[in-house]
Amino acid sequence: EKSPNDMQTRSDLALALSRVGSQTLASALYAEDVAPSASETERSLSAAAGGEAVNWGEAYAPTRARQRAESKTALARLDKVIVASGQKDAAWRAAQFDRIVVLYDLRRVHDVIRRYRDLKRQGLGVPAYALSNVAGAYLALRRPERAEALYRRLLAESPSDGNLWSGLAYAQMERGRTRQALATIDHAYKAAAPWFRLGGMSEPRVNPMRLSLESQAAQMRLGVN
Repeated sequence: EKSPNDMQTRSDLALALSRVGSQTLASALYAEDVAPSASETERSLSAAAGGEAVNWGEAYAPTRARQRAESKTALARLDKVIVASGQKDAAWRAAQFDRIVVLYDLRRVHDVIRRYRDLKRQGLGVPAYALSNVAGAYLALRRPERAEALYRRLLAESPSDGNLWSGLAYAQMERGRTRQALATIDHAYKAAAPWFRLGGMSEPRVNPMRLSLESQAAQMRLGVN
């Protein structure tokens, strides 16, 4: 307010917004209000906004059609960042990893695997948040042995992640290891707390992850009679 034409202050505001999670707002503010802009900063903010779009769709979109629209918007934004970025710089890497998440959400599982293999050939390690989608893509393509290996690797880092335990159980089921799969899903739901309490809440709430895992345990048993 005191320095409305101070571009450094506007730039710092955009970066601050980005760091607290308002990626799309930060990217728009920087593109519209900072001149001359730094191309590297603009690409970085745009890439982060692409990741935010698909995450928003997964968590909050009221319909699958809206979620798919968010993912398509994110994919277009990420593709622009990849084309404009220097190969393997920070914005390029972040956009590549977020692109795996978007492709998986759009059910383009073959593209997920191709992108993962390309990045591996370039010596780039894929972070856990994107690697879980690679595991899911292998499972969808009936490659449960590859999926199981990735799920086990991810669980070594995040042993309390119910979604990873679920993926591992389905991979084991696909491999014909029925008893092992049932033991895995049982372990997953029993390890998840039935209730959780949020700050300021007087009453605890049912843990939806526990319900989901227990439901999957029942459905698996139904599937094998």
